[in-house]
Amino acid sequence: ANSNQIKNCHISEGRSGSFMMTTYDRRYMLKTITQEEKNTLVARIPQFYQHYVTHSDTLICRILAMVKIRSFLNASTYILLMENVHGVPSEYVELNYDLKGSSEDREIDVGDDPSPCSLRRMTLKDNNFHAITRELTLATEDYYHLLETLNQDIEFLKAIDIMDYSISLVVCKVPRSVLSEGNCCGLINT
Repeated sequence: ANSNQIKNCHISEGRSGSFMMTTYDRRYMLKTITQEEKNTLVARIPQFYQHYVTHSDTLICRILAMVKIRSFLNASTYILLMENVHGVPSEYVELNYDLKGSSEDREIDVGDDPSPCSLRRMTLKDNNFHAITRELTLATEDYYHLLETLNQDIEFLKAIDIMDYSISLVVCKVPRSVLSEGNCCGLINT
């Protein structure tokens, strides 16, 4: 990888302390998980596979690989490689949200007069959404399709006892041709 690709990677730390990184082209994400999370996912691989096959438009990110890295001190770290749920190139991203449907402790301090450029680099939360974006306007067909897909995904996650998830929502200005490979929102396990 050249130095520009490394500079364009997005690295963050989740509230749980997990490390997340998006590749320079925003197609893939790496996320550290605990051994308990690893065990939960491994036990449910057949259900995830079946859901991906029967619901090709799922908003649940596809897990491509899980690796275990052992340090010289014999400590193990588990890392997931996942498709990025939206994969929109960074030049089109206006705002990026991690939504959980709660207002408690769900705000990032954006300062008194945030510039669009500074907002673009942040992962905003529920209360920021209510203050900045407020609402989404979708065509009726898109609205019902999104609602149906979310309901299918939520019912699936409930059925396999995974309830700690969030919606990754990206507000973007992008030509339709760029969107043909992905969505602008998706569910990620956080």
